[in-house]
Order: sequence, then C-alpha cells, then structure tokens
Amino acid sequence: MGNKRKLKRKRHNNKRAKAGLRKNKTTAKKRYKSIRSIPDMIQPPNYIISESPVKNFSQEQINKLISSVATDSTQTYNNKLQELIDIIRPIEPSSLLAHFSMYFLTNSQNHYLPDAEHILHQYHIELLQALTLQVKMEERDYKRIPIPLPDEIDKIVDLLKEITSSYNLMRLKTASDSSEKEKNEYLIIEQMRNHTVAVRNWAYPIQVINIIKELFNSVEEDIYEKIGIRISSIVDMIINVQEEIVEQINDYHSKISSVISAKTIPEAIDKYLSAYPHIKSTKQDLLKLASKFPSKDSYINNVFLKHSQLFIANMFTFSLEDFIRLYPENISDVDNFELILDSLSIKFGELAEYRYDILLANPVWDQPLIKVSKNNYLLPIPSLIYEFGIKMMERVIKPYKDIHKKYINNRGYILENLIEQLFLKSFPEAKIFKGSVWKEQKTDEYENDLVIIIDSYAIVVEAKSGNINDAAKRGAIKTLTREVKELLIEPSIQANRFKSLLEKNLGSKLILKTRKGTENNIDLSNVQRVITLSVTLELFVFGSNKYELYKAGLIKEKDLIVPSMTVSDLEAVLDLLDTSSEKIHYLIRREQFEKNANYFGDEHDLLSFYLKTGFNIGDSEFKEDHQLFLSGESEELSPYFLSKYGINDYTIDVKKPRPRRTRWFQTIIDHLEQRKTPGWTTMAQTLLNLSFEDQMAFEKGVNKIKRNVLNTNFHKLTNIDNMVIMLIGPHQRKDVLIGIAYKGLNKDERNDLINVHTSDILEETGNTYATVIGFDVESQHNPYSFLGLLSKG
Repeated sequence: MGNKRKLKRKRHNNKRAKAGLRKNKTTAKKRYKSIRSIPDMIQPPNYIISESPVKNFSQEQINKLISSVATDSTQTYNNKLQELIDIIRPIEPSSLLAHFSMYFLTNSQNHYLPDAEHILHQYHIELLQALTLQVKMEERDYKRIPIPLPDEIDKIVDLLKEITSSYNLMRLKTASDSSEKEKNEYLIIEQMRNHTVAVRNWAYPIQVINIIKELFNSVEEDIYEKIGIRISSIVDMIINVQEEIVEQINDYHSKISSVISAKTIPEAIDKYLSAYPHIKSTKQDLLKLASKFPSKDSYINNVFLKHSQLFIANMFTFSLEDFIRLYPENISDVDNFELILDSLSIKFGELAEYRYDILLANPVWDQPLIKVSKNNYLLPIPSLIYEFGIKMMERVIKPYKDIHKKYINNRGYILENLIEQLFLKSFPEAKIFKGSVWKEQKTDEYENDLVIIIDSYAIVVEAKSGNINDAAKRGAIKTLTREVKELLIEPSIQANRFKSLLEKNLGSKLILKTRKGTENNIDLSNVQRVITLSVTLELFVFGSNKYELYKAGLIKEKDLIVPSMTVSDLEAVLDLLDTSSEKIHYLIRREQFEKNANYFGDEHDLLSFYLKTGFNIGDSEFKEDHQLFLSGESEELSPYFLSKYGINDYTIDVKKPRPRRTRWFQTIIDHLEQRKTPGWTTMAQTLLNLSFEDQMAFEKGVNKIKRNVLNTNFHKLTNIDNMVIMLIGPHQRKDVLIGIAYKGLNKDERNDLINVHTSDILEETGNTYATVIGFDVESQHNPYSFLGLLSKG
C-alpha cells in the first residue's frame, strides 16, 4: 500500500511497544482446516454470454435473411396446419385427445422430466384440442378404427411441432421493413405473442390453487347464496377429477404391465379378461385368435395393447353424477351445477366458425371441458386448472355483475395481504406499513402499497393485481402499451417516487396518512438503503426483464426500472433462501441486475443463477451488447419446488438446493443472523457479494495470515503480512472486505489496530465503509474473533 499507511502502522506498533507487549503464549503450531463447501451445494452455473450472430451483417443482408425465413415459415405454417386438420378429421376425437394427454402430458410418478426432454408440451395439446373442436361431427369417419394409429400419432406430433415453430417466425418480415423504433416495438409484441402461445407454469400447482381460493374468498358466500355453489369447491372438484384420472392411468398401466409380463398366451388371456371382465370375447375366442400370430409378444402387442386403447378415452370422461360425487359438498341445485359445467364446456364442432387465431386466443383456456353427450364431459387436459384456473372461475361468476365487480375491486387488497403475510413469515422482526398516502407540490397525491423495514433496509413494494387483457396477449399494440404502462411502468414510477421520499427522510421518523384514515409512523432512524420491488398477481412476460421495454422506449430512464415478480415467485424466493440476509441480498441484487444486465430468463432462472453466483459475475453484468442466456437454469430447482408445491406430480422428499458457499462463510452468515447486532444486514451484504471463488480465495488468505501471525515473533509484526484485503465486485459497485490477524492484544489495542488499518484502506479505495473480520490466533473463537462495520471518520 502507500507510505502513509506504513507510517501509521509504524507509529501504532511503537505505541503498542511502549504499552508493553504480551509474550507469545502459544508454542505449538495450529493446523487450520482445509476449505470446505456447505453440504447439498448447488452446481456451478451453466449460462451463456452471447453476441448477436448477425453483428457483422449489413442491414440489407439482415433484411433479406429475415424476409426469406418469414416467407418460408408462412408457407410451412399454412401447409402443415391444413395437413394436420386433414389427418385428425376422420379420427374419433375423444380417443385422439385422450391418447395425446396420457402419453405426452403424464410422467411416471416421482420422476421429474426436464422441459427439454418433453416430446410435446401442453400448448401443443391445447392446439390439438381446439382443432378437434373445429371439425364438424358430420365430417367424422365412423367406419374406421376408433383409435389413432401409431403412424398417425407420429405424424401429428411432427406437425404440431412444425406448426408452432413456424408460427413464431412467420411474422418476421414485418420487422425487416421497419425503423429501429418500430423493430423494438415489434419485438415487444412478438415476445408477448410467443409468451401467450407457449409459456405455462406461472406458478406451481398448490400455489395456484391457494391463490385462486384467496382471490375468490371475498365473494364465496355471495355466489353460494346466488346459485348454491362455492368457487373453492369447484376448484377442489377439478383437483379430485384430476386425481381420479391419474389413478385410472396408473391402474391402466398396471393392468397392461401384468398382461405383458405373462409367461404364456393362456396366462396373458386370463390376466386380460380379469382386467377387463366386461368384454364379450371368451377365452376360447382369444385362444383361436392367437394361432394367427407368430409369437406371444406379437399377439399381445397387436391384440391386447391395441384393444385396451379403446378404453383410454373413458379415463378422461366423467358423467354429471361423477362430478357431483367428486364435488366436496352436498349440491342442493343440480340444475345450477350443470349450468356451471356447461359454461366451462365446448361441444365438438362448436368452433367450426371460430374467427380468432387459436394459438393466441384458444377458447379451451377457460372452457377446458368438452360436452360429448347430454350428461357426459371429457377433460383432456386436467392441468389447465393450474394455468388458467383464475380465468375459469371468473367465467363462472361473470354472469353475476355485482359479484364480479366486488371480486375485481377486492383483488388489489387480497394481493397486498398475500405479500404482507409472505414478508412477515420471512422477517418476523420486520415492521410493515400499508397504504401510505402523501402529497407533493401540495396538489399531487400519491400512494404506496407496502413498505417493509428490516434493520438497515427499507423495501418499497408496489402491488399490481390487474390481469392482462386478452387483446394485449394477442399482441394488439395499443392495448399492450396500456397494459405495460399500468402493470409495469406505473408501479416502477410509484416505487421510485416513494423511495425518494424515504431517502430524503433517512435518519428520522416519517409520519404519513393512510388511505384508511389512520397514520403510519415509519421509523427510518437506522435505515441506510431503500430497495424497490413490484409484485403482480399473474405472470407478465416482461416482469423479469424490462431491458426490452427500455430499448423500445416504453421505459424512459434506466433508473425507473424496478424488478417485478409474481406473488408466487416471491413466495418461492423467500422460501428457498434460508436467511434474512440472503433474502435481502437477493432483492438488492435483483434491483441492480434488472437495471444493469441484458438477460433472457424468468424469475426461477434468476433464482437458480443467484444460488450459483449471487449475481456476482463482474463486468458481464454491465455489458448491454451481450445477452446472458439464463433460460433453463431453473431446472435444478424444479424437483424441490414440485416436492413442496406439487400435486401428484412429485411426492418424494427432495433436499433444498443450497447456494455455492464455503462452510466458513456460511457459518459467519449464520452468526450474523443469530446475533443481529446493529448493521448486521449491511455486513452480510458485503459477505454475500463474494462469488464462491472469491470466498475460497479470501478464506485461503485468512488461513495464511493466521499462520503467519501465529508463527512469528509479535515484535516483528511490521515485517509480516497480517492482513488480507479484498475489493469485491466491478468498479460500478465496489465493496471492501478486510481480514486482520493478531495476538496478545486487549480489546482497546485490538480496536486501535483495526481502526488504523481500515482508515488507511478506505482512504486509498475511496469507499465509505468496510466490513472487517478480526482473528485472535491464540483464541478458540469460531468463526472469527471480531466482526464489524467501520466507516470513514
């Protein structure tokens, strides 16, 4: 370091010499343990930093390429869509949909299948269901075999993939002929359209069910008085139907496995007749048929397996009586109950004249049932409740205008209560203030939804319960712009406005009126930093990355960018991160990452990436011309969340993924959490800003200086290295972490030593404070002897 610091250290050591130094009491060498990681630590990150693949192309070349791709994709889309309709037209639709649902949407229990390994996704089956509903019943071929044939299934799979992939590319020509501003707007529209077509799983099953029940709880008694049916019970009924489908599928596989495992043809026949006693063929009939096949396996595959597929549609078909049986309460008015089922249903052929783009406005999203006869309904995609359950229940109450209006008006308060409960559960010591109202310039009145005070931090939260208009989901630019402004931009402006108010009053108490007429007495005496966050009820495609909105000019300044996540994502974040300091650090770094980084991924991708890096990726965070592809990072978290929030899909116990951290650093964090001395959250943030590699380097340096001090005559302290200094992070946000080893000092001497060294380092680095960890090598203190936050002066 500089001469000035050396002189100060020399004067300090002379002062200690005059005071009389203790003799070194330790003669035996201490052996410091090797660096170890915490158990169940998550794997290193696997993200990609990418530059544009056409960065060296001229604009003319780019436009030509885009135009060519769009033209080819349009032709592919139109041709393949017609080919698919021609294939499915003659096939019995209930059997077709049931086959695709069973074979492509269900996994074996307790087996997690990564997203990339799915042959088809739910949105493919949604498209198939809508297309079957467009085919008129008189166009069916009732003379053919009533199940889809293997080659038909393979062809339909390929066509569904080609149709959806070409659909996303066919509108590219619009971008090639546009100005830069129009291109950015176009990208926004296409992201929304692609999100509408393909993005599902906005929350895990139990989370969705809990949110639906909370949302409609305020009108539960109103709707019950009107029609004698409860929304929560309709939801439970659909879950019960889903569980019964799963049981029947498991039973089907069990029966077929039993037949396949038979050692002889007579044994296979006996097992099949036992499994399906209602079939008309006798054992003698089936034995005669067996003589026409060359082997037992050929016989079983061509007779029993194909015949059993005739019953697959039955697993997804339920009568009115079945629904009544699975409804968890007594039903007093069956007619009203049937009306509700009908409101959630579509008949085959009913969509023949449907004029909207099915991929962007699929009616099955809020009408998942197919009414196949007077009292029978098919539910081909039971999991639609987890994606569109809110829309379904809104459809149920929409005919009752007063009830529907009450529901809409209560959504905001319900969301605020959900957020409040999540923060109280995670931060029991927190002070939470809701509904603060204040004025600026004596005329403009503003509101804040929630502010949470935790030690040195204030978290400003804006809650937006509005849902996304269907027209906006289809990419209508005016509607989309309005929705973006209402759900993402206005909350950002409101959060930053309230943040400014708090920052002006740091160190004091702020008294604000509330929208309920009471007062919020917000104590900012110890608050040093304000964090902002926007929380939405449902998933919004730009919630986790507002960089594209900034590029398109919808967000005017980067400083106005505020991270946004759904309430279910917030629940997942606060659940997965164990300590208060980690939760705060995540919200701090999310705010910074949202402003600085150009990334592609959702909140769960970010959460997984955080566990692996703490968002500590150096200068890569600030490179606007590079995009971080984080999509897929969340796969490592899915087994844990499915075990916690899943229904039927994943029921085994899964260990919670732990962040990449050395055991020693984790122990320090745990000590801070337990003691909660003033400034503990700020010290924890410095420690959490170290990447795993930096943690190891610092710990290695600490072990070295501890050995040096332990094995050296203390009078020669000026000639050895007794300090390790780490400057953390890129130049845009530097933290200072100092480790100092010493021996034979009383408390005052130790403090004097630490103060002198820290003062010099802060002067040289330009930082206002540093986190300092001290180690008395003669003590048995673990994991440190001193930990403090020291500032200039």
